Amino acid sequence: MRLTVQLLPALVGAILAGCSSAPQPATTASPQTVRVAGGGAGAVTLGMSPSTVDARASIVSAPLADVWRVLPAAYEAMSIPISTLDSTTRVVGNSGFNLRRRLGTVPLVRLIDCGTTQGGPSAETYDIRLIVTTRVAPVEGGTSISTTVEPMGKPAAFSGEYRSCSSTGVLESRLADAVKTRLAK
Repeated sequence: MRLTVQLLPALVGAILAGCSSAPQPATTASPQTVRVAGGGAGAVTLGMSPSTVDARASIVSAPLADVWRVLPAAYEAMSIPISTLDSTTRVVGNSGFNLRRRLGTVPLVRLIDCGTTQGGPSAETYDIRLIVTTRVAPVEGGTSISTTVEPMGKPAAFSGEYRSCSSTGVLESRLADAVKTRLAK
């Protein structure tokens, strides 16, 4: 959708008016990603797409304290740097790190899907930004390990913005397996 510069103030005013209205009941609408980019000849492009990042959970039959103790080592084994380690909320992860082609020894094409080009899977040639977050919580019979992987990629050969990619679920499973392996030792 292209908006002329003359319509932009009206759009911003409508959005702000919607934000300042009386409180409404909570809804369960899914979050959305909004992208605004400048265009030629005074035009502005506004694009919206739903965010579709889901956590994948595994249950291990071990106490929460034991799972929490070995989780950082599982991240290290997967070559995932840790920038968040919150013992109150039991969340470990990172705010994003850059990589290309591999995570440790694992090819990125096994872990994420950024589409394909004529040359093959884009995850092989893209610059990738990866956010990984794991939350552990007690459940009946053990502990839940819930991991969210948010991959983004952009062509390495061209300037541009990162675009959303998707997880194949392999990284989430490998993290849970790494926790189970460390618990067995």
